Amino acid sequence: MTFPRLLITLVCLALAGTAAPADVINVPEDYPTIQGAINASTDGDVIQIAAGNYYEYSLNPAGKSLTIQGTLDSDGSLLTTIDAQQIGSVFYLYEGFDALTVIKDLVITGGYGSEHLNSTSAGGGIYCRDSDLTITGCEIKSNNAGISSDGGMTPGFGGGLYCYSSGLPRNITLVDCKITENYGCGGGLMCRNEINLTLSGCSFTQNYSPPLEEGDNGSFGGGIYCFRTLALRISDCEFSNNYTSYNGGGIEIYLGQSAIITNCVLDSNQAGNAGGGFVAYASHLLIRDCLISNNNSSFAGGIAFGFDTKGILLDSTVVSNTSKYRGAVFMEGSECNIDNSTIADNQNTDGWPGGGIGVRWSETTIKGCTIANNTVAADTEYSQGGGLFIDESELKIIDSTISGNSADEGGGIYCRWGGYNSPIIYDCYIIDNQAAAGGGIYSYGADTWIKRTFVCSNISDQIVGNWNDEGENTIADECSTCPGDATGDFFVDVNDVLYVLSAWGSDDVNADFNDNGLVDVNDVLILLSQFGEPCP
Repeated sequence: MTFPRLLITLVCLALAGTAAPADVINVPEDYPTIQGAINASTDGDVIQIAAGNYYEYSLNPAGKSLTIQGTLDSDGSLLTTIDAQQIGSVFYLYEGFDALTVIKDLVITGGYGSEHLNSTSAGGGIYCRDSDLTITGCEIKSNNAGISSDGGMTPGFGGGLYCYSSGLPRNITLVDCKITENYGCGGGLMCRNEINLTLSGCSFTQNYSPPLEEGDNGSFGGGIYCFRTLALRISDCEFSNNYTSYNGGGIEIYLGQSAIITNCVLDSNQAGNAGGGFVAYASHLLIRDCLISNNNSSFAGGIAFGFDTKGILLDSTVVSNTSKYRGAVFMEGSECNIDNSTIADNQNTDGWPGGGIGVRWSETTIKGCTIANNTVAADTEYSQGGGLFIDESELKIIDSTISGNSADEGGGIYCRWGGYNSPIIYDCYIIDNQAAAGGGIYSYGADTWIKRTFVCSNISDQIVGNWNDEGENTIADECSTCPGDATGDFFVDVNDVLYVLSAWGSDDVNADFNDNGLVDVNDVLILLSQFGEPCP
């Protein structure tokens, strides 16, 4: 081979191994429409859309890997809006195969869904079928999934976004997005079938999931609805003021293989049936470091773990939720653990069983938890279990405090029927609960096993019904005093030191251990003499 021919060959090989640089196509500078720019693009290109309002719909990347992005103001606010004017979905992604579409820094609004399987409408803002999609820094608002196109009135799926896979796993990622005021089954978002969904730093607010048929209550997931998904990862997100006529005001997961929800807030969501904040059926999930508050539903005001669900609630707070029955956290036919969490100030407004936690036909362990100040409306036939209502379940309560709860029967705990194993209560404090009967525990048709537990200062009775004394229990009308325990957690530790310091120089009765009307050095000395000790 001659030298010139060798040189040409080497140059060709080098060029063959080098990817062409991505082009930036500007709208409207290069093309007046977004779809026109997409049509002219090739894999890897960036469609840069200038500030302004664009009235287009069914924007289709046609299987290309593209980044479609808007323009930001100097303060980071969005300046580019795409409005479909209620004609169809704003974006329509179909059979992207190996392509990845990235949508950034856009307001996506005015969508009305696209035709889906069997004439169903879906994807008000974005319709994504058999495609991979990443959405970053967008606002998806005021979209409607539409109704069935066969003359019926069935609402469509996924008011803000609909993701569907007909076979192969698909990856959907949303980062730092706002999904607000969308309408459809799965008000903000619906994912169906083999989907890996990741949500990070997103908010779902005021989305609405209507009845599926006129006069029917059935609908799912005011914020999001996930059906037969593979992996669901939700972190640092907020779900607030979403509504569904049936299950899952904030979130519903059905047949989910793996769901992990961390550091999220579910607040002020509403469900017509179950799970004001969250509901899961036949799913595997972990909820960790979350706040579930001020949600409302007919039953399970905060969280519902439905049949065949295996779940863990860890390091979380469930507070100020309301329901008609079954408590703020309800487990039915499931295997769930609650660890190191607080269930407090929840209300059952109609006097049905369960104020804080309801457990039915389930295997459950509650460990290291505080269950406090939950109530069941009084003077009703089934006002039972202010703190916990246990029905034919295998339940262990370990190292937990149950205090300040109220119901007509079983202010702290109501156990009904032992089922395949009676409840076991070890190393707990059941105190200051109130009921007409069984202020601490009411055991009906169940043998409750109790060990190393304080049941005291409950009104009117400490325990009503059968129970087995496993030893080292304190059952008394009045709890003994505990000098040094300023926080009331039955242990004198650094938290009590911090409390006393915060009350220094005041007359705070919780920190004034010698009752002289002043929190001072003498109280610190009393605390230090008991430091590291549990209450007697």
